[in-house]
Amino acid sequence: MAEEKTNPASAPKFTKKQIWQIVGIGADVVVTIFLLVLSIILLANIKTNLTNATGFMGMINYFKTTQNGPTVFLCAVVVPLFILLVLNIIITVTYYQKEAAKEKLEAEKAKAGAASLDNLSDAQKEALRQELLKEMKGEVKPEEAKPEEKK
Repeated sequence: MAEEKTNPASAPKFTKKQIWQIVGIGADVVVTIFLLVLSIILLANIKTNLTNATGFMGMINYFKTTQNGPTVFLCAVVVPLFILLVLNIIITVTYYQKEAAKEKLEAEKAKAGAASLDNLSDAQKEALRQELLKEMKGEVKPEEAKPEEKK
């Protein structure tokens, strides 16, 4: 088998915007996974003698060994996850708004590009009137008439 040689000119070239999008998505994924793992580790290390606290409240009680324990948990886990959630919602909404605007623009272009009576000049309108009059009077020969499609 012949080995395919890659042509450096045909390699995909990324724009700065695409690079920043890839970096942003990667950072979002890494931070989300890190915070998830941190939450799981904290949940696994909760001592069972914490007044039967489990789950989220158990994690907060785990930090109560210091005076600023709940504040540390809030700043280390809850606030970053909330910020990521808000950013992801904003980015998703703006993306879909841009896509809807593109579709609307394409629909307007398609509508404007379609032939309509409003886009025709007076001479073209007069030619259409004459052709319709001939067809209505039966002056058009069967060979000249366009064959209708059978359904």
